[in-house]
Amino acid sequence: MCHIHSSRSTPCLYCPEWIRGEHVHLSHRQTEHRRLDFGCGGCGFSTPFLDQLLCHLAMAHSLPAATSESEKREAVSALAARGLARLPADLRALRCRLCPVERRREVPERQFLAQDRVRLRSHVERSHGGLRIGMGALRYECRVCKEEFPHTEAFLAHPCCELNGQNR
Repeated sequence: MCHIHSSRSTPCLYCPEWIRGEHVHLSHRQTEHRRLDFGCGGCGFSTPFLDQLLCHLAMAHSLPAATSESEKREAVSALAARGLARLPADLRALRCRLCPVERRREVPERQFLAQDRVRLRSHVERSHGGLRIGMGALRYECRVCKEEFPHTEAFLAHPCCELNGQNR
């Protein structure tokens, strides 16, 4: 499928779609990918990012804020057990290692949530002139603790996957 996009379109973090307009993008994410977002058990707020959920829980529901990655993992585990947070069905993230490091987390086009290597290869072909990338350039990252993994199998053995049952 060919996607035509303008400078005002942004890529979906979860699929190959390019979406024009922030409201349309939010609607797309909530209708097509809601189970892949982190969610608030209190009010229905959802977001692709754990930090944003924890900030929401602290600000909107007066829950304690977690700062370190280990605190965040413990906090989300406890909040999910109490029904105050919903974990995504898939905790994988892929980052483009060819994009400048300082921009990887800032620019949505350079991060791919709950997707496989095919999507990252498509990004490399489009954004980096079709460079061939080896297995070492592809790393999965846990969306909870940010630990990196060389492949899906290693990621699925990771303890964070027990939080949402992804490793079953």
